[in-house]
Parts: sequence; C-alpha cells; structure tokens
Amino acid sequence: MNANIRQHAGFVAIVVGLCILSWLAWPRSRSATAAKPVQAAAPAAVRPAPAAETPPPAPAPQTAAPSQTDLDEAVRSAAGANAAERPETPEACDLDADVRSAAQASPRSPADEVNPPTMADERPTSAPAPEPEEQPSPAPTGTATPAPTSPAGAAANTGADLIWPKFVPMEKGPALEKLNQGLALVFKSDGSLDSDKAPKFVEARRAISAAYNAGSLGETDLARARTALTALGEATIFSRWVYEGDDLVMKYKFESGDLLEGTRKQVGLIRKLSLRVPAQVILTSNHVPSGKDFRAGEVYKIIRGPFHAIITKKAFTMDLYLQDTFVKQYKVAVGAPETPTPEGYFHVVLNGKMTAAPYNPPPNRSTKGKTLHPGDADYPLDAEGHNIRIEGVPAKGTNISAEEGFAVHGTKDPSSIGKSVSLGCVRLSPTDIKEVYGMLYEKWSTVQIKP
Repeated sequence: MNANIRQHAGFVAIVVGLCILSWLAWPRSRSATAAKPVQAAAPAAVRPAPAAETPPPAPAPQTAAPSQTDLDEAVRSAAGANAAERPETPEACDLDADVRSAAQASPRSPADEVNPPTMADERPTSAPAPEPEEQPSPAPTGTATPAPTSPAGAAANTGADLIWPKFVPMEKGPALEKLNQGLALVFKSDGSLDSDKAPKFVEARRAISAAYNAGSLGETDLARARTALTALGEATIFSRWVYEGDDLVMKYKFESGDLLEGTRKQVGLIRKLSLRVPAQVILTSNHVPSGKDFRAGEVYKIIRGPFHAIITKKAFTMDLYLQDTFVKQYKVAVGAPETPTPEGYFHVVLNGKMTAAPYNPPPNRSTKGKTLHPGDADYPLDAEGHNIRIEGVPAKGTNISAEEGFAVHGTKDPSSIGKSVSLGCVRLSPTDIKEVYGMLYEKWSTVQIKP
C-alpha cells in the first residue's frame, strides 16, 4: 500500500514539474506573438491625418480692398470732383496680388481701405538701427550755428553718387501742347479732376510734368501746370491708390517680421528696397499711425524716392519734387540782405534731421551763450522744433560745409514767410515744415537754391 502511494506521488510530482516547465515557457512565446499586432498597429496610430480631414487654420484678418467710392472721395478731396460720380477704375489697385517678386522694380500700390491696415511684428527695440540712411539724427546745434559734419569719408560729402531731378528742355510750342493734352485727359472744363478718367491720371501727370520741366512756359501756364500736378499728386502719390504704370509708387505685401525702418539686427524695408524716403510719408499715404501697425499678409502702398527741393529766393518759393515730378509748392522766408541764404547745390546732411532741435543764438543776440529749446520764450523755430541741416555738394561746385549751419527749418513767426529776414536759413510755416520734414530724406534728398 505504502509502495503504491509513493509510486503514485512520484508520478504526480513528475506531471506537476512538467506543467510548471510548460507554464514558465508559455509567456515568452505569447509575448513574441503578441508584439506583432502592436507593431503593425503603430504606424496607423501616428500617421498624420490627410489634409482634407484637417481643418485649415483660420486666415489672418484681411483689410477690405478699397471700394470705388473711396477712390472717388480721395480724388474729390484733392481736386473737388462731383460727389455723385463713380469712376470705373479696375487698373487702379489690385491689393490681392502678391507682388513681392516685383517689389524691387515696379511702382508702389496704395489702397483706400475703410480700416487702415496694420503691420505685423514691428517690435520696438532698445536702440535705432545703425544704418547710414535710417538712423536718427544727433541733436543739431540749432539755426545759424556750427553743426557736426557728415561721417568722415562718406560719399555724400562729395555728392558724386547723388541723384538729381532730370529736366528735359522743350520749346514753348511743344511744351504748351503737352500741357493742354495732359489737362484735357483728366480735367473738366471747371478745372476739377474727372474721376471717371482715373485710369489716365498717370499719363496726364507725365505729360503735364514734362511741360512744367521744359523751362519754356510762361508764368500763367506754369501756374496752371502746378495746380494740375498738385491735384494729381494727391490722387496718385499721397493717396492709398496705385495706378497701372506708375513708376513713382509700388505695391508691397508685408510678411511676418518685416520692419519699415531698420533695427540693430535687421535691415528695414526703406533701405532694403532703396526707397530713399522717410517712414512718415509711407505711413501718411497708407493712413497708418505707426510702423508697428502694418499687418503681415496685407498689401500696402510704398513711395519710391527721393524727394527733392528747388528754392527760388526771389519768388520765396520751394518746389518739391518726387524724383523728377513736381508735387507741391511752398512759400518760404530766406536770408536778410546782410545774412543772405547761399545759392547752389546742397543735400540733406546724413543724420541732419531733428525735431525739438536746440537753438544757439548768434553772438550779437541778447540771448548769447544760452541754448534755447522748444517752449522757451525766445525759441525761434516752430513749436516742434523741426530742423533739416543741409551742406553743399562739392561735385556740383558748392563748397559749403555742414559746420556753417545752414538749414531748412520751421518758424514760430508765420508772418515772416515771403520775406528776406532770416540769418541765412530757409524758413517754412509750422504746417509746411511738418510736411517737408516728412518727405526729405537724409543724404539722398537734394536742395537747389536759386537766386
């Protein structure tokens, strides 16, 4: 009996041992076969969804393209066109086109949106860009006092690289014919711009400008041309519209990170595109408060400079040109007979523009030795202290350095405009100096002063 029990127990022990061994071997086999489905399923788990299944990100807000009514209003504002007229001007402005590839060569693009566009990613920086054409001016010493020179060795000191307005002489007969042809293209009999003829604005501006620059028209016809060009300038240059074939302006689509003016780390668009105009005139034409208000993805109008000034002392006038095109005339004051304004060829000094400019009176004044600032009782400039220093261009035969202190600046005495009363500088009214300051560009804007 005991022997049978022992024999049976041994058999059971063998069976149990075999079961244990089989059980221990089973997990490895199960694991090896179970991994395959997991591996096969893994790609499906991480495969990106097809594009059609993923909703696209919400587009950035778009400013509405200018309506035809907006163009009418801009044109009527400049030239008094009838409020009921609505031109058909499909060529005027295509704000949806991506024209970045042509930005370097083609004209600019304005657009009269109801809500002004804003610029993306123009972040304020701790210091302005050290770019020779864009950095802010150091404080000048004021009117009729020595001022710092341009940086040593700058090409602007000789003026050999400056671009001057080009005027093509023309006999009076052909010039008068061009003037009348240009006027007939876009002006009504009452002298107002015909908004229905907006597609012809640029063609008319070119014809009238050629006549104005011919040097053969009489004063009556010159006055007609000035009035027409001023109205056309408001409609084609200083509005937010861009017209087909206009080489004075261009369209530009801002991208994320674009800056109008440069920083220490990034070149601004003004320099990158060789625009040679201050930021202010671009902001004004686009109705944008500041450079931080441009929006990425939006198309804006860009003006291609430089602007130039031609001052005629005997007429007390300053004619302002964009490249070779007359845009506006201002009345000025010039130097008194004992302190005459010098004549010749000048340009705006690099770093020579400043607001809130300090003023150091000349030695013969009661305020001798006292530097005056805006707000001081005897401060002679306009309330904001606009000052644009100029220096002669040796390459054109004018050897007058910046140290001699000549400038174009505002005045607190508008009654002096139209007179020979200054210490040699050119004065503009507070309103006019603000406009001119926003258009003349350091180094590249030239100033010719004629008798």
